[in-house]
Amino acid sequence: VLSREKPLSVERIQLDGKTPGVLLMCEFPDFWFATMHLFAGHEAIRLRQVRIVRDAVLAKAAAKPVFLTGDWNATPKSKTLNEMREFMTVLSNEKSRTFHGFDYHNTSSEFCIDYIAVDTAHAGRVSVKESHVTTDLETSDHNPVFVSLELK
Repeated sequence: VLSREKPLSVERIQLDGKTPGVLLMCEFPDFWFATMHLFAGHEAIRLRQVRIVRDAVLAKAAAKPVFLTGDWNATPKSKTLNEMREFMTVLSNEKSRTFHGFDYHNTSSEFCIDYIAVDTAHAGRVSVKESHVTTDLETSDHNPVFVSLELK
């Protein structure tokens, strides 16, 4: 996480002791910024990880908005995204191609697996000004996701 301001606090939460993945939560004066990488394998493992994320996000969202970003390894129609939508509101465009896997001819929207979201309790305080995915086929197998927003 890169920021102009130093976070007030930083927490690192292990998502599952059996698989790699962490939730990094950074507290700022007006909000929490969190990022994670969910397991790429079996969806059952991702769903277990989502429950850990939910508990952490809801605990922080009691005081101020939580913005959650990252590689969720889940397409918009997946069970994982359905569970995430129970407590998060996706702000980025779910029809964007965020993962190309170095397949430069892949144009399927089913490869949206990277997201920017806010906890649903605070979604009414967020106004999205711009949202897009930047095509970058060389730096990573994922394209950068960008959201410009205003917190009311």
